[in-house]
Amino acid sequence: MKLLRKKAFAISAMAIMIIAGIMYGSYFSISRAHHGAEQAFYQGEYYSIQDDLNRRMEYAQDMVYIAKQYNKQQADTHQQADVEPTQAAIDRLRHAKTLSEKYDADLDLENAMTDLYISLQGTNLKDSNERDAKSLYESFQLYKDNYLIEEYNNGAVAFNNQLEEFPTNLFNAIYHFDKVELYQ
Repeated sequence: MKLLRKKAFAISAMAIMIIAGIMYGSYFSISRAHHGAEQAFYQGEYYSIQDDLNRRMEYAQDMVYIAKQYNKQQADTHQQADVEPTQAAIDRLRHAKTLSEKYDADLDLENAMTDLYISLQGTNLKDSNERDAKSLYESFQLYKDNYLIEEYNNGAVAFNNQLEEFPTNLFNAIYHFDKVELYQ
């Protein structure tokens, strides 16, 4: 018990507790900011980039269905809509893991969907299918929300810049948090 009454020990114990508190607090602060920046891509009911991608896949899948119906009607002719690139792009986007893979797959889906829509134009679609195809394509384009993408990227850049600033850079040298990937 005499050890607890010594001034040097008390100062050392207090310094260790302060340093441990700072380390503990900084870790959870950086961790929370990192998690928040990453989850901005996925969070939000009907208001996230991932939700927009899901809706774009749904609209593209519906367009593929219309094209397949058209192909059945035109089975005896050589006039067929090529649905394979669109279906492949949907599957690629569905299975993409990283943000850069999702971005590239979404660009492929954009091009494939546009090509499919253009190929269906000027064909002998039923009036209802023609209206549905136009509506699906317009809805598909509507869910490319550049505002959400810009907002997410701005948040990711802000976090990445914070990692490089003092004192966060000192703590990050210990904790090794990765930079948040941009959606581009």
